Amino acid sequence: EERYNFTEVSEMLGFSTIHYFSNVFKKTTGMTPSEYICSVKSKV
Repeated sequence: EERYNFTEVSEMLGFSTIHYFSNVFKKTTGMTPSEYICSVKSKV
């Protein structure tokens, strides 16, 4: 299982900066990428 950091994910998705990715992610999901990861881990 490969693991990617937020910068790698944002680049793979075509975002120019990690900051832009984080802003779009938060607008879309209502949480930051870090908050999302924590919420997913707590459900496992």
